Amino acid sequence: MITVLIPFAVIILIMLLRKIPVIGGDARWALVIGALVALLMGKVFNPAQWFMACFNGLNNVAFVLFLILFGGLFSEVQVQDGAMETFLNFLRSAFGKSPKRLLVVMIIFLVFAGALFGDATAAVTIVGFLGLAALIELQLSPEQITAALVMGSAMGSIMPPISQAIVLAGSLVGLEDLTPAINYTYVTVGLGAVIMCLYASRWVKIKKLPDELIPKESAREILGKGWKALVPLAILFVIVLIQSAGFDLLGFTHKVIDPTIGQVPILKGFTNKIVVAIAFCFIISFFYKPARDKAGAIFKNGLKKIANPMLVMVCAAFLVGAFRAGGQVAIVQKFAEGLNPNVLILGGALAMILTGMITGLQSATQTTIFSILGPTLVKSVGVPAVFATVAGAHLAMAGQGLPPADMLTFLTAGIVGGIMGKEVNPLKSMMYSMPQCIYFVIVGIIFMYLR
Repeated sequence: MITVLIPFAVIILIMLLRKIPVIGGDARWALVIGALVALLMGKVFNPAQWFMACFNGLNNVAFVLFLILFGGLFSEVQVQDGAMETFLNFLRSAFGKSPKRLLVVMIIFLVFAGALFGDATAAVTIVGFLGLAALIELQLSPEQITAALVMGSAMGSIMPPISQAIVLAGSLVGLEDLTPAINYTYVTVGLGAVIMCLYASRWVKIKKLPDELIPKESAREILGKGWKALVPLAILFVIVLIQSAGFDLLGFTHKVIDPTIGQVPILKGFTNKIVVAIAFCFIISFFYKPARDKAGAIFKNGLKKIANPMLVMVCAAFLVGAFRAGGQVAIVQKFAEGLNPNVLILGGALAMILTGMITGLQSATQTTIFSILGPTLVKSVGVPAVFATVAGAHLAMAGQGLPPADMLTFLTAGIVGGIMGKEVNPLKSMMYSMPQCIYFVIVGIIFMYLR
């Protein structure tokens, strides 16, 4: 396990010790050096293998790179054509006198969006476009804004009716009827959302927005005047929502791109349904004259804003690939396999958390660890399959969100940094959202002990 723990320690030290010349506090250097340490600890000394680790990591998270690219450009359209200002004024008018309530509304909005889409990435992308400017006016730091978006969307993504994490966990333990597990998850997510709203509201220090920022018009009047600018966003919302229900409105595009781009490493990330939906709506935006008139500014400003977030994502991809090439993922998996039944619950939970931390994906955690742990809990320990399903889903979500490799945080930091034009420290943001991960851990372990 030392080969797993040392890379973690190196990454955290570089991020915390800002006085280190050149690299101190820089997420890019922390991720790259952590990746190199993971490879060296795994006795991977050939630079060609380092390159392949980076390439494989990029291939695994390619869709995130395309999401940052098209997400950044699409968000710039919303700024230039007034959609962002319209929605911002709507929120100012409705909640300007209660900033904490505004933050709570945004988090709850994200929870419901995540539940409807079944995908935290889709929720944080769409809601991030709409509500980010409002969160900026609450005078939160970029890292706090990122954490708020991540917590709401991640909490929502595990919530039924879609709940990919519950569906995957149930399939791994052979649970035929997911209804009881889904019902328990309504309770755990509902309670978690309340706790996270109370926690995040502590970040808001201002009592009310300045009077000059609160519009004189009512929220309904504001939407009545500016609704046209919101049409591309509304189309995106509808497309993703219908996709979540199993119907692909843009299926005709996949018939063209899947046999071509879909066969090319890294570029295949463009075939992701959410990426295609955002790219499609980005094109639709240019049907409007304001977007066409400001096309140069949209591409110039949009690409400038996403340059650094894209670079951070490339470094994160290298880390993910290095953990696989260096054998860290396999080590954690083997650790789980060799546990005595008496320590299987806590040891298995630790294995899932560690796997999530080094892959940044709940699906990877479940397929590598819970595929072994889940059936063992049911057959050897006597945990009912329903409780094992709930436990597995929550523990996988917990590990995914912890430092240093949470893909959702890296994506969200890219969107936030792109729109704000500021550097966002993704690891610091993960620390802000850590209480939610701790909540998921507690829920997961409790359900492991239920009979």
